[in-house]
Amino acid sequence: PSSVDSLYTACDIWGVKSDDMNRVLTSKCLKTMGDMVHVAYSTAAAIDARDAMVKKVYSELFQIMVNMINKVLSSETNKSRRENFIGVLDIFGFESFDVNSFEQLCINFCNEKLQFHFNEHIFKMELTLYEAEGIHIASSSFVDNQPTLDMLELPRTGSFSMLDEECVVPRGSDDGFLSKTFKIHLEKNNEHPNMIKPKAKDCIEHMKNFGVLHYAGPVFYNVTGWLEKNRDSLHDDIVQCLRTSSMPMLKNMFPEEAPASSGGGARRGSVA
Repeated sequence: PSSVDSLYTACDIWGVKSDDMNRVLTSKCLKTMGDMVHVAYSTAAAIDARDAMVKKVYSELFQIMVNMINKVLSSETNKSRRENFIGVLDIFGFESFDVNSFEQLCINFCNEKLQFHFNEHIFKMELTLYEAEGIHIASSSFVDNQPTLDMLELPRTGSFSMLDEECVVPRGSDDGFLSKTFKIHLEKNNEHPNMIKPKAKDCIEHMKNFGVLHYAGPVFYNVTGWLEKNRDSLHDDIVQCLRTSSMPMLKNMFPEEAPASSGGGARRGSVA
């Protein structure tokens, strides 16, 4: 009953028919031999469809808000007004649980980027400025986390890039991604210092995990379901349902020519 009430509430807010939303979140329409058939989702697939839809709408809504703020702050009449400045301090929480998944890697990747920014400004740039001005201070040492970032985000060999590639290759799989991860980063005589192949004592289902030595410590990630999470795709049925919304803002998020998938790379780009 509570889930049905939530469905009615959400559909009322979004201006779409609850029967249509219930149908597209519990099944998908496929064309076979010229006929259209509805295939029921498993519980896990239905949850993935719901989450992908909500994340897409949230992403679009957030972008609309940012565009509106930028437009106001950059207008000629407001450029010289000091009160039209917004400063945001955003601190990501580093996550490490008994079982960590794709979400934890994305969050911890943001932490690595933030730590790199901190290192660059507090250590590298400030020390360079001190030296230029002839100010002598005691030498400071810090752990440069650039190698960790390279391991995660470099084109072709970075974990995110390999995951994107595994999503499009024929018969790609979570296990295939894990195997390629170890092959690239734990090659003989070329072992990456921040990649860890876990043992049974390290984590649950260690054969499904790879470990990353972050600046804050090691975290082991279970790759089960990663390809589906990275695709984060919306079936066309869901898109068509949202296009029927009586709310102009929601309807405009899904113009006729728009692709159905938000894409893993686009999500990471917005936070990196």
